Amino acid sequence: MSKPPIPAGDALRILALESLRILDTPDDPQFDCITAAVAQHFNVPVALVSLVDRDRQWFKSRFGSVPPETPRDHAFCAYTIVGSEPLVVPDATADPRFADNPIVTGEFGLRAYAGASITYDGWPLGSVCIIDHHPRHDLTSFGALEDGAREIEQVLAGWGRWSFTTRRPQGRPNDPSSLPIHIEGKGPERLVIVDQPLVGRPADYWSRHVLSRIDRCEVQRVELDLSRCDNIDKTGAAALALLHRTCRKQGISLQMIAATSAVMGRLRRWSLLRTLTGMP
Repeated sequence: MSKPPIPAGDALRILALESLRILDTPDDPQFDCITAAVAQHFNVPVALVSLVDRDRQWFKSRFGSVPPETPRDHAFCAYTIVGSEPLVVPDATADPRFADNPIVTGEFGLRAYAGASITYDGWPLGSVCIIDHHPRHDLTSFGALEDGAREIEQVLAGWGRWSFTTRRPQGRPNDPSSLPIHIEGKGPERLVIVDQPLVGRPADYWSRHVLSRIDRCEVQRVELDLSRCDNIDKTGAAALALLHRTCRKQGISLQMIAATSAVMGRLRRWSLLRTLTGMP
């Protein structure tokens, strides 16, 4: 059985999904009413809201008899999220991508599938999909499926923009070098990073904690919001300089978009202000 392709920037896509804190949450009527309506429209026994996690697909909503999750390697929806159009499989037994899939060959007996991708801040997190246990060559119009996906996206928008805060290491409550970093996604190519006092940061601090999270992803721009940073020392400034050089080597644009006057003054004194902002 062939494995599903991995979408570009999958590490950040998963980070966006995890930050929503929606995985493994209870049933929600906002989602269930959509899957019920989609199943009725297409006259199918199964309709799902699928979210593709690191190693599994988990179903936020299930209309029909379906387990709560399946391995990602078996997920039809893992194929859906790599395309811009709905994925339609009229007969899985005749499709070489899926003919030997355990969901097809096993007791569940999937035959027909159609899925429309659900995106959030530009990231494809999963899909709204329908399943039948018989081939369905009559399924040719999927506007209702795409409408269902757009409705799910509106629900997800209410969960807030995705964000992630690094954890402070245990046993270091008073160590300023262990203060957390807050990262907000502003689409698939842009991150905004909000930091706290840049005092006592190791020189490789940013490289370890930020670049390790965007490695092998399609991020093109990183923006630093230091408006909450009320202090910075030479070590913290060195960490920013190293982050800038490392980003430049990887072709990633790094720019500071906000800072307190105290931090701006120190960066100017250390000849870093022009590097990070373009200001003299």
